[in-house]
Amino acid sequence: MPSQSSRATTEEVPHDVAWMQEKGFPQHVYHGIDSSAGEIRLLKVKKAVFRSDVVQCEIITGFLGKGTGFQALSYCWGSGGLTEVLLCDGRRHPVTPSLVTALKAYREGTGDAISIDQANKLELREQIPLMRQIYTEAAGVFIHLGEAKRSWFQGLELMFLLYILQKHLNEAEDVVKAIMYDILPEPKHPSWTHFLEFFSSPWFRRTWILQEIALSKSAKVCNGHFRAIDWNFIETAADFFEESGIALRVMTNYENRSSKGIRAFRRITRVKDIARSPNGTSLIRVLDVTHHFEVSDPRDKIFGVLGMVSELPETLRSLIDYGLGTSQVYHLVAIYLIKLGTPGRVLDHAGLQRQSQAPDIPSWVPNWDSDTIQSNNQPLTLYRPMPFNAGGKREGLFHIIEGEGEVYPQELAGRGLYHHTITRLSDILSISGQPLDRPHRILAARDCFEICRGLAYRNAEEAFALTLLVNYLGETTPIEPLMPTFRTVMDLLDKAEEKIKTTKGPIRGEVKACIMQMAWPIDGRRFATTDTGYMALVADRTEVGDAVAFFQGTSVPYTIRPQWNSKRLEHGRDEIHAKLVGDCYVHGMMQGEAIAEAIRGRKEWSTIILD
Repeated sequence: MPSQSSRATTEEVPHDVAWMQEKGFPQHVYHGIDSSAGEIRLLKVKKAVFRSDVVQCEIITGFLGKGTGFQALSYCWGSGGLTEVLLCDGRRHPVTPSLVTALKAYREGTGDAISIDQANKLELREQIPLMRQIYTEAAGVFIHLGEAKRSWFQGLELMFLLYILQKHLNEAEDVVKAIMYDILPEPKHPSWTHFLEFFSSPWFRRTWILQEIALSKSAKVCNGHFRAIDWNFIETAADFFEESGIALRVMTNYENRSSKGIRAFRRITRVKDIARSPNGTSLIRVLDVTHHFEVSDPRDKIFGVLGMVSELPETLRSLIDYGLGTSQVYHLVAIYLIKLGTPGRVLDHAGLQRQSQAPDIPSWVPNWDSDTIQSNNQPLTLYRPMPFNAGGKREGLFHIIEGEGEVYPQELAGRGLYHHTITRLSDILSISGQPLDRPHRILAARDCFEICRGLAYRNAEEAFALTLLVNYLGETTPIEPLMPTFRTVMDLLDKAEEKIKTTKGPIRGEVKACIMQMAWPIDGRRFATTDTGYMALVADRTEVGDAVAFFQGTSVPYTIRPQWNSKRLEHGRDEIHAKLVGDCYVHGMMQGEAIAEAIRGRKEWSTIILD
């Protein structure tokens, strides 16, 4: 048996950066591949003796649909640039530090930053449509979150405890709920900090990782020295953390970053469900659930999710062009979706509320990168399982006004009504972080409500509660009885931090459900009243004097800002030119009431032209 000293042979001298520089390896050069035939590059990573050894690999090619075995590696690109080097086919290849760290942790897998020639825009255009097939054919995906402190074992142990409680919840729900507050640490215990640090990794907030996790057969997570953590184990623990009410008590002690991380994780699980839908997945459905995630290049808000679309028509394939500007990509996607027959879904994501102060796209074109500009609250249509029906049951009548040879038309015309004018607005109801971080923002709506007079409701207080809840009282934990529960919530919000943090035991289910259901729809919106006496939740950039428009065939109404060039047409209808401000909720007008009046001849239709 050889002695320990015999390991120090010539072959086992560290092949580190100094060794690589001494050897003077040439620069790596890509060779073309046939994307039309399903050819892809795979990275074969060589084993190493020392962790400091330079990552050495070779690129081989394989063909999709031919049984080629491979695994995928998912990591966050990072912001450091191509400052590290690995050896690829005996040549130097510049990469990001995050990829080197990930490959050193695994020394196996495939990384798309190497498998695709990132500088070759034509190859990017050809390979992006193959992403769905690539990740569905991969044996699994290894997720590298980055480095982690060794003290994170406390977070892992807590995750395991949450996992066990969730696993026993169905068979012994009463027992679990009775003992969980005795078993779990206090909300301020350091282990909760370590648990939430896991979800603070930027990986959870990136757009490109969505298709990697959503389409994979299985996933293992590496967090620093903690490796091979099963994704399903993490999901189960996170389920209990949120559904048991623990999150509501714990998160009041933590900053917005921790809140964003756990929320992003829950959105990822939703993306997975939609991407794997047996009925297929459309682009607008994917965008519904991915617009919150981050990108370095705004065009990747579209390009980075196309792999999750069930079938890519040639129209969409032709849009994968990094030669186009961001506004051009967004504009062409909006035109495609409207012509496809989903104009309402497009408008739900559009408006001044989701644009910068100096937009270079029409107000009816969604700015999918608006997360980097402001809160970008979700469309109201996504907050409840049963859809609204404010625009009635008839098909919407929209058309894009296109000039001869015009590639980027500026106007969208729709048949609709507008006869409510905004007369009063509360402060913005943004909730940064958790629902109880800034309770005075919710109470601002109450202050606005209490000075209103002449409202169009028999029970104005109940209408106020239902407006903040967008008339959704929950299913799993119904908010019943409504008004006593709502008054309890408002009392809690009056002294939120003091009461929530000192409350012993669980918050009653209906109270927790009311807080959570009320928190998300009002995020980034204002409470408003109209000249006709209706209450509404409107976009944050709504102004007094803006109008409420009901378009035939859409789920929700919208606030619009009429422009100077509106006119009366010869046939008696108005032609209204306006900017779209954003979607809104008007209590008592969400089930086609306004449209029904027009059909009966009590209201006049208008042609509303958005620009």
